Amino acid sequence: EARELENNISEFKNVESTLIFNTGYMTNLGVIYALTKENDVIFSDQLNHASIIDGTRISKAKVKVYKHKDTEDLERLIQIELEESTKNNEEKNNNSNFFIVSDGVFSMDGDIAPLPELVEIADNYNCTLIIDEAHATGVIGKNGKGTVEYYKDKTGIDLTDSVDLQIGTLSKALASEGGFVCGKQVYIDYLINKSRPFIFSTALSPSTIASANTALNLLKENSKEYLDNLNINTRIMRKLLVDGGLNVIDGETPIIPIIIGPADLANRFSNQLKEEGILVSAIRPPSVPKDMSRLRLTIMASHTKEEIEFTAKAIIKIWKNIKKGNE
Repeated sequence: EARELENNISEFKNVESTLIFNTGYMTNLGVIYALTKENDVIFSDQLNHASIIDGTRISKAKVKVYKHKDTEDLERLIQIELEESTKNNEEKNNNSNFFIVSDGVFSMDGDIAPLPELVEIADNYNCTLIIDEAHATGVIGKNGKGTVEYYKDKTGIDLTDSVDLQIGTLSKALASEGGFVCGKQVYIDYLINKSRPFIFSTALSPSTIASANTALNLLKENSKEYLDNLNINTRIMRKLLVDGGLNVIDGETPIIPIIIGPADLANRFSNQLKEEGILVSAIRPPSVPKDMSRLRLTIMASHTKEEIEFTAKAIIKIWKNIKKGNE
């Protein structure tokens, strides 16, 4: 069962090999910790997921955080590290490895990483490029294959071979649980032998693996219908909320953040929505910066037009009432 799912993911992602972990969180910890060593340098996006952050923290590598999606800042930090290596009479290629790690779709804002620029920088400076596709797989790209396919659709350039590893989860679009890493065979072989969270954790149950495999097959067979519905629902909800005066972060993914501001206000908003029969979580610090608390909507392909309109009307009504109460 596990090998069948791994092969299915590899085929779907057009990569050489896949390895399944018991959670997406443990995948990032297991990959980053296993691949990096002392003297290595990890360049991590400022808004990467907590699992990436924790993976970099437990690694022995030096960690440099670059400004969110700012490839100029990333390149500046890489050049500083190269200069320091030269001062210390170290040859970068002989003594250390550089890693660039980024979400494909960022979980709190729903924006998409600048993958073509990351690939160019990784190529220019001989960096290993790791992209976390937890919120991209099954969501973006015409067939739901993620960030690589999204940019192939836009530019016509296939960056699959330029991304060394893609991290993913089975618990979002694939409606099961677990995580995976996929990419070049040499990395997967190494992780099988060196990744402690993989080696020393209980494997996923056969039923869990089977459900993920079934979900992936359904996605492959019905990708056009699913993605069309998802994109239509996302556009409708975004338009309704913006027209209703909500502060919605611009984007094109089904993660729709509504910026509220103070944490207590976001909590009150979320509780009032619950009374209307709508479950929308309030995201507060430390997950987001102070005074940037928000409601985080996640749109589904299966949502009906009536559900979208009902939810938008409730959000707009409650927001207007809250604003009146604060005036």
